[in-house]
Amino acid sequence: MDRKYSKAEMKRILRQEISTPALAEQKIQEAYSFVRADATMKRQTESTYQSRVYAVQTDRCGENRRRNTGKPGGRRTGRWAVLAAAMGILVVSSVTVMAVSGMFSKTMEQSGDALSYKMEFNYELTPSTIDVEAGYIPEGYEPQNNGKLAWSADGSGQNGISIAVITADCLDIQPDMLNVDNVKSIEETTINGMDAHQITLDYDTERVVRTFDKRIYLFDETDGCVCVVYGGNDLSMEELTKVAEGLTFTKGEETSGYMSAEDKEAMQKLEEESLAQYEAQQQARLELGVPQKYIYDIGDSLEVTNSFADPGMGIAESNTTKLTVESAEIINSIADYPQENFFNYEDIAPHINEDGTAPSYTRITYRSGEDGTEAQEIARDEGVNRKFLKVTFLAENISDAAIDFWAGAPHIAYLQPNEEGNYRYADTWTEELNPQEDRIAADNMTIYFDKSPYAGELNSHFFYRELGAGETLEYTLLFVVDEDRLDNLYLGFGLEGNVIPEEGETYAERYVRMNVNK
Repeated sequence: MDRKYSKAEMKRILRQEISTPALAEQKIQEAYSFVRADATMKRQTESTYQSRVYAVQTDRCGENRRRNTGKPGGRRTGRWAVLAAAMGILVVSSVTVMAVSGMFSKTMEQSGDALSYKMEFNYELTPSTIDVEAGYIPEGYEPQNNGKLAWSADGSGQNGISIAVITADCLDIQPDMLNVDNVKSIEETTINGMDAHQITLDYDTERVVRTFDKRIYLFDETDGCVCVVYGGNDLSMEELTKVAEGLTFTKGEETSGYMSAEDKEAMQKLEEESLAQYEAQQQARLELGVPQKYIYDIGDSLEVTNSFADPGMGIAESNTTKLTVESAEIINSIADYPQENFFNYEDIAPHINEDGTAPSYTRITYRSGEDGTEAQEIARDEGVNRKFLKVTFLAENISDAAIDFWAGAPHIAYLQPNEEGNYRYADTWTEELNPQEDRIAADNMTIYFDKSPYAGELNSHFFYRELGAGETLEYTLLFVVDEDRLDNLYLGFGLEGNVIPEEGETYAERYVRMNVNK
């Protein structure tokens, strides 16, 4: 096989064909990420050391991150950008601000529209927890996320105000946490005796309606923390500055030590090894394609094995479910389908016409370059019509114990048939011009489950249902599909398919051909 996929192309294709937790702004996307994270946790087992090291990152820093970009699909400066900078590709200008005393010093570097910080820490001092309380919030902004330092005027959670406190030990683990791209302007000032950076971001106004395009960094080098005050494009920097000026900080009694140099080195090694293994597996997967024996038709049965064990719940070490796609059809409207069977219908309703049909939208098609360059837009189609794919399934638990069955596992996929060999993955992917206004479903996943035990609830376990040993379940899922993409439409099962031909086949994906465009 001569075809070699670039890193960018692999990641883009995998994002489309194998759902990964979305960097979501809408509540429906956030909840989908919880569902997929739950399933991923049940499929994977980590070594004790990996769990311990990564838990430190998640527990300390997991809630302090917000997307560090002003553009849809953008991401914070990561490992590849750091390597590029180290190779001297970028010419940077730097401004150094050294603390006379305290827990850290910082160096700010600017390269074009990218902003990064280099932190140096005083490891002889121990960081404490820091609590923050807001004294001023603009009129009309109501608490969000159960009142956890977030406020919104329209309830979307996609703009407004959000506050996070990042302690020095967390910054030491993830030194690029403050880095940000698409910087429009930065002003250095002092707020409440602390160095403050007021940052405004550029964003694509054609593609984004609501976003956090402002932030203020407050550097408390004495107590060892950085407070980040995020602001949406619905309020001014002046108002956001008033919020920052009204903050009250309280130093807690609880302390948290720094991760040792040995643990950080081991963690970095694990990350590098995991990335290398992932890329090798996915390169092999994409080059191999999908063996035809793993392509099924409507009416065929396939088996899905889950190796998650929970003796306390009566779930066996391994269990198998037999799945059959009984029927598939295209429907025009969801008006007659009970709202409680949709996952968070309140989020779907604004994107659906009054008669239950899906409105047309503008679609962008992308393809990555052979040399690993960023995705290139190759088409922009206006007035794309959408329909709903209704699929009826029959699931049977053929194991000896009860299982926590994930009915929402299948996702929409597009394959290129090959009569004489393996099917090929699509080498392009699409997204909405304005995802905030036009997106109905996240990551090609289902929006409807008619047998959920959590019908009418916003629950991360919405698409799960317990199945006893030998129990069967007939159920229906609904998906959103483009009317002009019904050819080569498949449902994919298996989010963690790995293929390493040299070591033997471990292919975990299955695809069912829909045949709805007849």
